[in-house]
Amino acid sequence: MKNVFEQYYSASGGVLHNIAVPMSIQQNHLHRFTLIDQMTQIDRDVYLIPHNIKHLKSINKKSQLYVKKNKQFISDNFSHELSLVFNTSKGLIIFNSCSHAGIQNIIEEVKQSLPNQKIYAFIGGLHLKGKKDQKELCTFSKEEIKIICEYLIKENIQLYTGHCTGFIGFKMIKDIMDKKAHSLTTRSIIEIQCFL
Repeated sequence: MKNVFEQYYSASGGVLHNIAVPMSIQQNHLHRFTLIDQMTQIDRDVYLIPHNIKHLKSINKKSQLYVKKNKQFISDNFSHELSLVFNTSKGLIIFNSCSHAGIQNIIEEVKQSLPNQKIYAFIGGLHLKGKKDQKELCTFSKEEIKIICEYLIKENIQLYTGHCTGFIGFKMIKDIMDKKAHSLTTRSIIEIQCFL
């Protein structure tokens, strides 16, 4: 994304800290980046879909992610994030790192970008994990988790998640989605069959 090099910050863990791409990478390796602002096909059946989702104030408050502009910290609108989408023999598979914009929003955005195609699976973290007094917690309520799970079940989408979903969040999801929810851990192997 064209705004990927702005100054991004996170307040996770209770301390505001810089999570931007380091200046040394920007200065020394800029020639290696191709910056995009629209859906881009990078290979046969492989797409990058940028976020153009509007009105994310409620998600922004929960995410604790900011961009620094004119010495002010404003809520991140996630317009620098994107999804990697594979068109496979089973349907579309969406990869997203932390789903900061919300998994339902991201899926709906992919449906608009690649209409009339079945979405088979979503792979990525869901940004549910928080911490208080050095203990993990889930930042989403049981009702919010239920809404996410019911949406995925209705859409018949397999979920492979880990990382920022957290153990507590995943257990809540697994209790509802059962065999449609899978833990994505170190050493997991996922084989993807594209139409190549």
